[in-house]
Amino acid sequence: MLIRTLALAAVAAALAVPAASATTKPGVVYRIPVTLLDGKIVIGHDKFSHTGVSRYPRGSAIRFEVTNKGRRPYGLKIWTRTIAPLSPGARSSLLINWNYRGSFSYHAIFRGRPVGKYGLIQIF
Repeated sequence: MLIRTLALAAVAAALAVPAASATTKPGVVYRIPVTLLDGKIVIGHDKFSHTGVSRYPRGSAIRFEVTNKGRRPYGLKIWTRTIAPLSPGARSSLLINWNYRGSFSYHAIFRGRPVGKYGLIQIF
């Protein structure tokens, strides 16, 4: 009887682990529009944004849909990922899996150097 109880407890514990990890990994790819302009970057807001800050839950996968509406070719760097310079009017995308909590910077790149104001993405 004791062995059966321990076996049932072990099975219950093993089943509880995947359920707990599912709360931090939504399994959905969020598409966020990003517009590069001369001197600034505009990131679209969604249900996680709060007071103008781009916020996303840890474990989410985000596809940033980037459009360059500036007059020069701009690239984009978000955290450690970079999009090559896009000519004016061009589009590209960048997929990032956010597995860590924290604040991560983004900024436009012109001729290999950061330009304009940078922003922060918060992962909670």
